[in-house]
Amino acid sequence: MGELVNDKLPIRWSGEKLVACTHSGRFHGDEIHAAGVLAARGMVNEFRRSRDPAVLATCDLRFDVGYMYDSATMDFDHHQDGGAGVRDNGVPYASAGLIWAHFGHELCNDDAEVHAEVDRILFQPIDARDVGYDKHIKAGQGLVYGISDDIRRRNPPPFSDVNSDAVFLEVVEEARRRIVAEVALVTTDLRIIPPYIERMLAVADTPGLLVLDIAYDWPKVMQKYAPNISVIVFPSEDESGWRVQSVNLQKRPLPRLWAGKNGADMVKASGVADAQFCNAKGYLASAQSMEGAVALAEIVLRI
Repeated sequence: MGELVNDKLPIRWSGEKLVACTHSGRFHGDEIHAAGVLAARGMVNEFRRSRDPAVLATCDLRFDVGYMYDSATMDFDHHQDGGAGVRDNGVPYASAGLIWAHFGHELCNDDAEVHAEVDRILFQPIDARDVGYDKHIKAGQGLVYGISDDIRRRNPPPFSDVNSDAVFLEVVEEARRRIVAEVALVTTDLRIIPPYIERMLAVADTPGLLVLDIAYDWPKVMQKYAPNISVIVFPSEDESGWRVQSVNLQKRPLPRLWAGKNGADMVKASGVADAQFCNAKGYLASAQSMEGAVALAEIVLRI
């Protein structure tokens, strides 16, 4: 896993509740999410925030503080000379990635692929922002407001009488929920969706078209698991109808005449009696029934 100064092997927790410490003062995305991992594991009896070496010595685990990375002593900082290692893709480890590397596996049921994907999606951007290794955002343009920005602005402002430690715990709880949700989503993408798509492909009878009976963010997975499918039909999440979507807009666009139409105008443009709308960008249309959506999809396939 890139250049390391320590192992990144999972640490098996004994089950005894720990006292964990991070630095005091303003909190950031990396230690918030490190704490979120520990909270999700149910490992911590108390979070303390201090830079005092005497206080740090009373704690069982230290993260983002102490200028030491040594998993044997439960120290997980990255501010020391030489840092705490880098990933294979060059993204350095901050405290969020360190704690995830050592304690996140069991949240993923020891599924190494799920663990690595959650690291890529959630923890690497947080670590990269914290250490100033963000190759994707040009400084000063202000084009992205991400998780780390939101957390930074949750710190109580100057001259406020709000208790920073109380806000810290609130934001840690939000991070805990975010981590658990991301694990569930990635597990679904990698372990549940692929066999489901295989089952639906087995009963599909129109080349290039796949009808799915659950709502999901299908385009992000279709090109990986069903590359021969051009158009998909699936129910809307709010049960208001059935969606028709082009998996690859460049190769199989919806008719330009449909773009931005809704109601009677969409019915007239498509010739489908229960057609509802087509978005302005022309990649998503809808009908009230599955049959109507399939009829729209078949028109797209004939283009």
